[in-house]
Amino acid sequence: MEALGAVASCITLLEVSLKTLGFVRQISEVQEDFANLREEIITINTPTQDLQSLPVLFPRNLSSPKVAEPRSIFRAASQLQQIKDDLEDISAYCAVNPNNGATSLARKRKWVLKQNRISRLLVKARDAKENLQVAVNLHLATVFSLQSMAENIPHSEGTSMIPSPRGVRKSLTEGLHLRVDGCTVGNHQDAKFKTQEKISESIAVSGESPDASIPSP
Repeated sequence: MEALGAVASCITLLEVSLKTLGFVRQISEVQEDFANLREEIITINTPTQDLQSLPVLFPRNLSSPKVAEPRSIFRAASQLQQIKDDLEDISAYCAVNPNNGATSLARKRKWVLKQNRISRLLVKARDAKENLQVAVNLHLATVFSLQSMAENIPHSEGTSMIPSPRGVRKSLTEGLHLRVDGCTVGNHQDAKFKTQEKISESIAVSGESPDASIPSP
């Protein structure tokens, strides 16, 4: 799953980014949101690992239909990428300025509060986790549906040994043609009449129109 790989990669990068933003924990107004954001990123690992451990729908079967990844996985990947980009912006703004020295905590606090970044990122993280859980549920529902369909398919072992009605009709008519060819010219009409009677008997088996089976004189 390409999108799922992107999700896992983003989670790893987000965990690193959150560790580099320790100064945010010094801002009392966003301490709770920041702690919740870190917790959400950690718990997002749960549905991600669930998706990675789910059974493959069509393992090692190239002829089986291809199943696309649920769109909710792509949405989650996009949301996590946005969170990562925003955290990088926060980190870049609050980084040490080589010309003016370290940015003051007061300035950092004012900018973070004005942008309201942390609370918005928390909402995105929760949405991403919900989208991943939806993907897990959809995948499981698909697996259960396929298993149910497989269990309800009638057992057909040995049915290839049973001749079809068309095969029965063909065997009968081929035998009748041999009998007709062995008749004398004088008995031709009588043989034809008997052939028609035999073919009528085969109709009950084949279910086909007698016109298609009567040989020409």
